[in-house]
Amino acid sequence: MEIPRNLLLQTSARWNSSLIGKIFTETKLDPNEVMRAIRGKWNLKQRLHILAAEGGRFILSFENEIDKEKIMKNESWQIMGYLLALKEFNPENKPNQVTFKTSLFWINFTGLQLEHQSQSVIKLIATAAGIVKEIDPPDTTPRDATGYRARVEVDLYKPMRQGTMTETLYMGPTWVDFVYTGIPYHSCKICHRFTHDTNNCDGAPPTVTELLMIIGISPAVEPIHFQARATP
Repeated sequence: MEIPRNLLLQTSARWNSSLIGKIFTETKLDPNEVMRAIRGKWNLKQRLHILAAEGGRFILSFENEIDKEKIMKNESWQIMGYLLALKEFNPENKPNQVTFKTSLFWINFTGLQLEHQSQSVIKLIATAAGIVKEIDPPDTTPRDATGYRARVEVDLYKPMRQGTMTETLYMGPTWVDFVYTGIPYHSCKICHRFTHDTNNCDGAPPTVTELLMIIGISPAVEPIHFQARATP
């Protein structure tokens, strides 16, 4: 059937500047339940349009750009206990060809020493978890007990790094824990992956090398070194 091109362009335009999302689970979920859960979780100021697409994807269009920015700023999202990975979406792309290999997470830190309390050092430490996109606060010392946090792009198909060994000035190598915000309930607590639940983990127990990589003591990860302070 022939459809006027201007009508097609007009209809397609409502999906410009959209997001596309995927629920990370092998469990078959009811798309209507997922859509209701997303709307209930986000509680936006203006209307959210959701289209269930092929390949288990969901296209999300926001009437308010501020709502969209808020959703992206506060990644990651847990929907029905599963990770909802999000990406920018262009209507020219096919939904089932959009791949989800990474997702953004906010990470807090425990075990930091005084010499770690700067944006530059926090960024170096956070690189053990993934690609650092942002440090908060960006240009001052934290004003509450939460301390610094980093927004990091994490590989969804690799084990989440649980922390890293970090050099100090006076205490030698010290362990720094990574505390992820928004880790879904339905993720594996054995191998620390998002692709399956703990009860469905059928992988072999990690080797010593793999375990060291998960907990951040891999020889491939260089600890942060500081020069000793000169004695007056």
